[in-house]
Amino acid sequence: MDSRYLGRRLFAVGAHLLGSLAWRRLPASERAWLRDEALRTINSLASPMVPVNAEILLRLFDSGRLRLVTGAMKFEPSDGKFRVHGPEEFAADVVVNAVNPTAHAAPQQSEALVASLVESKSATVGEDGGLEARDERVGILGAFDSGTSFVAPSVQTLAVAAEAMAARLVSQQNRPV
Repeated sequence: MDSRYLGRRLFAVGAHLLGSLAWRRLPASERAWLRDEALRTINSLASPMVPVNAEILLRLFDSGRLRLVTGAMKFEPSDGKFRVHGPEEFAADVVVNAVNPTAHAAPQQSEALVASLVESKSATVGEDGGLEARDERVGILGAFDSGTSFVAPSVQTLAVAAEAMAARLVSQQNRPV
């Protein structure tokens, strides 16, 4: 984020501003390679952690107050804490979910909504996953929009898209029927 290498900063900005436009023009085989082989590298370069947050996390890791756990399968309340079940079991005061969802994948809580949109033909599942709206009254934002790349959308990107969507919805409401 604060790299002295201008190319890295330009890549980060370009990935968010132009990534989806470029993504749509790539052959399916190249999109698959980027998604399957280069996802972590591209996301870390396009959306680096804010340095002050990285410093805080490093201090917490170094002090033993924070740790990463992979493979955790279950969390349950236990005596005012959480019992963590997985490759190892332990008690934790606080649990933070930092799982990165797969791009274009529906969160479990949204599966019924997605199914109903597809069933009603208001949306279709895109070639790379995600949804494509087929009804002008349906809007899809962020990484679940099948027309976007897998790069985690920036807050600015989402804000611009949300503003455009809101303007479109308002203009639809003001149209004579």
